[in-house]
Amino acid sequence: KMYKSFVIHQPTFGFVDNKLEVQCSYSFDGDRNFVENFSFDFGKIEEIFIDDIPRYVDLVAIAAAPSYFKAAPTNQLTIDFPISSQVLEWTTALFDEGLREFRFQNELNLLKLPIIIAHESSATKGQENQQDKNLVLAPIGGGKDSATTLEILKRTNKNVVGFAIGDFEPIKATAKAAGITLVKVTRRLDPTLLEWNKSGALNGHVPVTALTSTLACLAAYCIGAGSVAMSNEASANEATRVVDGIDVNHQFSKSFLAEKYLRKALYAHVGTPINYFSLLRELSEYEIFSIFSMATDFHKSFTSCNRAFKIDKKDRSKSWCGECDKCRFVFVGLAAFLDIKSVAKIFGKNLLEDETNAQGFLDLIGMGDGKPFECVGTVGETVLLMKKALNKLESNGELKKVVSEIKDIEFLSQNEKSVGFIDEEYETVIDQMKIDRYKQDVLSKLDGEKIGVVGLGRDTAGIITFLENIGYTQGINIFLPDDQDITDDEFLKANEDLQINDVGFARKLVRNQSDLNKCTIVFVSPGISKYGDVVIPLEDRATTPLAWWLALNKELLPEKIYVGVTGTKGKSTTTSMLNHVLDDSVLVGNIGNSVGSLPLEELMQCRYVILEVSSFQASYITVSPHVGVLTSLFDCHIDWHLTSENYTHDKQNLFEHGCDAVLDYRFNPDERNEKESSNSLTLDEQNQNMILRILKVVAPSLTKEDIKEKLTTFTGLKYRKELVAIKNGLYFISDVLASAPHASVEAIIDTAKTYPKAKVFLLFGGANKKVDHSDVIKEFNQIKTPYTIVTLPETGHEIEEQLKNHQHCDELADGIEWVYKNANEGDIVLLAPGAQSFHRWKNYEKLHEHFIELIEKL
Repeated sequence: KMYKSFVIHQPTFGFVDNKLEVQCSYSFDGDRNFVENFSFDFGKIEEIFIDDIPRYVDLVAIAAAPSYFKAAPTNQLTIDFPISSQVLEWTTALFDEGLREFRFQNELNLLKLPIIIAHESSATKGQENQQDKNLVLAPIGGGKDSATTLEILKRTNKNVVGFAIGDFEPIKATAKAAGITLVKVTRRLDPTLLEWNKSGALNGHVPVTALTSTLACLAAYCIGAGSVAMSNEASANEATRVVDGIDVNHQFSKSFLAEKYLRKALYAHVGTPINYFSLLRELSEYEIFSIFSMATDFHKSFTSCNRAFKIDKKDRSKSWCGECDKCRFVFVGLAAFLDIKSVAKIFGKNLLEDETNAQGFLDLIGMGDGKPFECVGTVGETVLLMKKALNKLESNGELKKVVSEIKDIEFLSQNEKSVGFIDEEYETVIDQMKIDRYKQDVLSKLDGEKIGVVGLGRDTAGIITFLENIGYTQGINIFLPDDQDITDDEFLKANEDLQINDVGFARKLVRNQSDLNKCTIVFVSPGISKYGDVVIPLEDRATTPLAWWLALNKELLPEKIYVGVTGTKGKSTTTSMLNHVLDDSVLVGNIGNSVGSLPLEELMQCRYVILEVSSFQASYITVSPHVGVLTSLFDCHIDWHLTSENYTHDKQNLFEHGCDAVLDYRFNPDERNEKESSNSLTLDEQNQNMILRILKVVAPSLTKEDIKEKLTTFTGLKYRKELVAIKNGLYFISDVLASAPHASVEAIIDTAKTYPKAKVFLLFGGANKKVDHSDVIKEFNQIKTPYTIVTLPETGHEIEEQLKNHQHCDELADGIEWVYKNANEGDIVLLAPGAQSFHRWKNYEKLHEHFIELIEKL
């Protein structure tokens, strides 16, 4: 029979033997009626609040309705009591997105919704809020999600009461493991519905979490709890399938959208309700398994297999069936963080080596007919968990081969960081749990290792601090090469200057290089050439802090997107622009923090890790970032790399070890004249276009308009084309980051475009790095805009004879004074040295400061 209308009647409630009894009634065309009952057992809790119960019960009746409506979907749905527009919006979502899987499985029109008829009421003001904000009701499903929520709550100062629907052993065992009492609800479906289903009525998935949520909110109100902490994770937001452009999500009622709808409905219908939120909303499945793996109290009690929760007790399995999608997913998640043998013991066998499960694992990563309609992680999360788990297996089966060929960036770039309604108190606890897990993992990786350091500098000092912060206590040997000859007193002073004097574990200054022989990991200060006598004997034990840190974190924190930028010039600007556009990013490497000094809190919270990588650091890379960017490439630092070929190879080594995408933006110097034409792009425009192309790979959800708008607030780098003074009509610009000769050429060209009527006086020179300047000389001589190169020692003096426009000066001070006397008002004095001068100034910041001091003395 085809029915015209489905009615949700006004629910009723009462108390029988101290139990709250709720009755919900439904009918089709007035001649097929159903009654569903709920019985609340509050256990030892004596004081029960009752004033606002009717408003909560209304929402329960709506949430339970899809179970009956789906048996014979009608074109009209009537709600037989007044509701607000917010409740109507929530109801519409339940019968739309909440029943799409049901429609899909029954081959119905996905978007054919009933017309909902209801009397509209205004938002309700409830009774004076009597809820205890320190009392939390936590629904328990018996699986790892609710156990993880309980583990988090255990670390707060909250009082926790569990909530359960039905009488299931995993739920009771989980509550016992948590040491909490339970509020229980017995749900009694109308038996005629079950009979109708058996006789052929339509059946399928309903948004059951909506019912769990409303029942939990009612229970929380009754016992005076201030909040309901659900365990719905970020992965619930992903559609299970997309059919003709329409999202079909098995987990819709667990999604953030459903959470928002219900929160609005609660506030409108109840007035002053308890705080309904999901504690795991901002966590991925990867992070949940990471935290749950430390919650050992629950490992013997939890069960996520749906067969343990069948309505009919005789159909229930006692534990894991080992052959369903839920079992497969949880096995992979646990195996990623625990010993596989112990996980196999929980499930009764190693599912990853069970060929009957092979296709099921492929389904989980979208390699079958489609992601299964089950509460499992996103395809991307599952791939990461599976890679981590499969790496523990000695066998190289087909599954391992398939998974290893998947490029992480393809799904990582599609992920969006989930947001939720989580109080700062909880976020602080969760962040600390992530840090605790991270420290545990790092220390595990360092177990049995002996660490050495060659050379003291910014990077090695940072890694020493990092080792202390994660709890490393085994001591290190610090060896200083001859060119860093230092007394014990000077060593202590250097420790103080580098802010590692308070490091709690032993540091030993060793005098003989043989003292490094027992070290299994040796961090080399990047300024010390890997081709020298000190580093060569260390062989594969030698690394730099950045290379080691990247390999470590790409393994331990694989959900983050690692972007490595290198190039002879342009890398500082590129990384800084990316960091500016990507709010959820950290910048480390040559610019920003050294990798070791990045606070762990910032590392845990970011989504993007942007690394500026020097040729020195790149030469040691053994694990590449997800995305590698090469901004430019021409000879530099030949004194370190010995040959031009080594320099090129060492730069490109950044991309040779598992890079998912390489973006090469280097140009041919022979094209520079073409770029200099009036129709060419400015350097800023070139940088902007490069950023747009990079972000298309790493953050495709950002629109071009959003990126460009964000870039309008980018003020540029300090020390990069920075106007530091205007004196006597002359503009003094510091571009001390232009430490490669080709960068000096670009600095003149770009400055001339910015100040087209000015003559540019370039202050050029620095330490001899054995760079071939022949191409640069040619480029200087082809510049058409008015300029003079003020040549300074050492490199400026070496090439000045071959330059068309130059002025010899013995020192930077002399050069500035000469320009000051000979330039005209409006001209530019540009410090873009084209070489480093660490032999004279500690770093480029000190050179910048010296430049300003000399200007002030004019």
